[in-house]
Amino acid sequence: MSTDTRPRRIPEAVETGRAALRRHRAPSRLRVPLIVAAICQLVWTLWWLAAYPAFLGPDSVAAVERVTGAGTWTADHAAGYDALVLVALRLTGGVAAVTLLQTVAMSVALAYAVSALARLGARARWTVPAAVALAVLPPTGTFVVFLWREVPFAVCAVLLFAASARLLARRAEGTLASEGRGRRIDLVVLFVALVGLGVFRVGGYGVAAVTALLLLFLLPGVRGRIVLLTAAALAVPLLLNPWGYQALLGLPRPGAGTSAHTLEYADVAVAYHRDPGLFSERDRAVLAEVAPLSTWDTAGDHCFSAAALTGAGTGWDADRAGDRGDDLLALWKRVALRQPDSLVGARICRGHLAWSAFSGPAARDGATVVPGPEASADLFGATAPGGDLEGSRWAAALRSHPVVHQLRTAAVWLHTAFRAPQLDWLFWRGATWCYLGYGALLVYARRRRLPAAVPVLGAVPLGLQLTVLAAGSGPDFRAMAAALLIGPLLLTLVGAGRART
Repeated sequence: MSTDTRPRRIPEAVETGRAALRRHRAPSRLRVPLIVAAICQLVWTLWWLAAYPAFLGPDSVAAVERVTGAGTWTADHAAGYDALVLVALRLTGGVAAVTLLQTVAMSVALAYAVSALARLGARARWTVPAAVALAVLPPTGTFVVFLWREVPFAVCAVLLFAASARLLARRAEGTLASEGRGRRIDLVVLFVALVGLGVFRVGGYGVAAVTALLLLFLLPGVRGRIVLLTAAALAVPLLLNPWGYQALLGLPRPGAGTSAHTLEYADVAVAYHRDPGLFSERDRAVLAEVAPLSTWDTAGDHCFSAAALTGAGTGWDADRAGDRGDDLLALWKRVALRQPDSLVGARICRGHLAWSAFSGPAARDGATVVPGPEASADLFGATAPGGDLEGSRWAAALRSHPVVHQLRTAAVWLHTAFRAPQLDWLFWRGATWCYLGYGALLVYARRRRLPAAVPVLGAVPLGLQLTVLAAGSGPDFRAMAAALLIGPLLLTLVGAGRART
């Protein structure tokens, strides 16, 4: 038996291989975000294969109608998403590329958010499951593969939240004023997110403004840059909407439209329902030209949704509304001066989604609107006789042909199961997750002795709530979908532990 006790040497080739692996291994700070991005992308790819080319709602079909000239593009519409759809149709002949890009963008945004939370002390044992759960659960999982402009808007909201978190971490570390590649990246992401909020949704200006204002006061080391970046970011959508898109991409000329003043008209309906005696004969004549007075009265009672006035089957005449727009707006101004309580009440009622964790009464159009993933055979009437896409070659681009039919069946079943009314407050109401997030921030700020965490990290959810409260059109869950993504991430900060002494 050999009695040689000398340590055996690892073969030189093996040692060289291990050294090469160490050199090419991702830095430790990037491993968790890369894992998150990979897992989330895998899960969302399965959702995408189930939805292929996309899950659709009426707004999805309307986007294709606008960019192909079949429908009307209104000047008040944020056309950023329409531009993406138009490019995809021209380059690929379909829309699958748009929804695939959405899955990649959201996976990257969540990975970036996880890295930001790690800088603030959140543990990977909580952030990784939270991020993966957002990809797995049907409410947020299917949301990302719908052909909706709210999806890239939500991506930008997550990026803005994450960039704010990283800048806050630099402030806590005392490196906020230090120049460096990492800080430049965070500021670039901040700028891109602010631009995206305005480009993809008109109401995004409010979220961007609220967040930028809070960051301006609470991040003194980068105030000058935040001012410049915010001003430039808000200028981009102003330049592009709508004439820039028409010139750059050849989109059809914007129509006059009346949707820009839908909310004002709904305010008038609430005031009319409350006290019709305050409206003169001339006022009533103007209202009756646009819709029956009974419609104005009913819409005022169904104050949770502006569609109660202007939706299909209400008797609303969009052409007459365009003709009498000046008179209607003058009437709204008089209502605002004489009955400000009616106006405020109308906005609070329509903004119910922003502040209430529970649905309003279904009988008054207050139930949370959750569009289903299955489009009708005629694509919500677009391909029916007289529809905007009747006989159009672009209709085929919207037809469902999932790669694996079993995946689609499972996806539709899961999405439908999660729409049970008892689950509404938890999985579809963004306000629920705003409040849970604020609570988590209060706990975190106390433990870490970082009071600025509450306004900085709560800025995006607060901006969403204020924007929807001020200019919400109804209880469609999509308006607060970004809060469904950010809220669970905020909860992971509860386990961050106490600050070191």
